[in-house]
Amino acid sequence: PLGTGTQTTIINLFGEDNYLKTAIIYCSRHQGNTKKLLDAIAAQYPVELIDVREIGNNNIDWQYYDVVGIASGVFMEKFYKPILQYAARHMPNDQRIFIIFTSGAPGAARFKKLKEIADAKQAAILGVYGCRGYYNFFPVSLFGGGRQGHPTEEEIAGAVAFYADLCRQFAEQDFHYQEIIHTKI
Repeated sequence: PLGTGTQTTIINLFGEDNYLKTAIIYCSRHQGNTKKLLDAIAAQYPVELIDVREIGNNNIDWQYYDVVGIASGVFMEKFYKPILQYAARHMPNDQRIFIIFTSGAPGAARFKKLKEIADAKQAAILGVYGCRGYYNFFPVSLFGGGRQGHPTEEEIAGAVAFYADLCRQFAEQDFHYQEIIHTKI
């Protein structure tokens, strides 16, 4: 069950030795907001977290994974450039992906460029999860930063529930696009 730190839910969905093979390629800078969401997912599910800054121009074996997550913080209303460049260079055609992001002001426009890359590669976007993230760029830093306390425990739990639902959809072969973007301040 969610929140217990065990992997019971996913093991029960796929049998004793099988699980949804997932890699999440990410770039989490500034305050590490996106990584907080991913660490919560990885604490409960056997996902492989891959920092795009550590793999450089090397490619992962995308075909090994049932699904690949692409996660990023947002700067100047765009995903971090290393994530976009990596996806444009290495994402194979027809890959199943999902998107996770944190931003000072989440909205659909934040992942527009990544969606364009995925569309050009005919990737199936299974869902998107986004929530607010704390930031302290100047001049907001003079007042302690913006979106303090984000991502909240509720937003972090929402990311885990989002991934859990992807696992359930995969197990039941009942895929439907879901877009969950928290916009509470």
